[in-house]
Amino acid sequence: MGLTNEGTIIKLIFEVLHTHSHKVSEMKKRYVVLAIVLVFIAFIVYEFLFGMLFPYSPVIVGFTKHELPHSVIYVQNGAGYSDFSAIDTLVPLVEQFHELRFT
Repeated sequence: MGLTNEGTIIKLIFEVLHTHSHKVSEMKKRYVVLAIVLVFIAFIVYEFLFGMLFPYSPVIVGFTKHELPHSVIYVQNGAGYSDFSAIDTLVPLVEQFHELRFT
């Protein structure tokens, strides 16, 4: 009889340890998933502000916007170039050559 009680106590201890390790494992999975999501969001924000997605960014940091009849030009603050009308006059010529409209 004493062996049966010890056996049930040992089973109970293993059950408690298994449940605890399962909870810890789930917490680790949550933290890993959260970390992956946060890294992905940080990457997307970086790409919008400074990377390949910059042309589609709703926030343009460090640039001046010049709206012309045929184009919108963003120039980095402090840039020395100022003859934007010369660029704008090329747009109709390129549209005519390619027989396409830029919209």
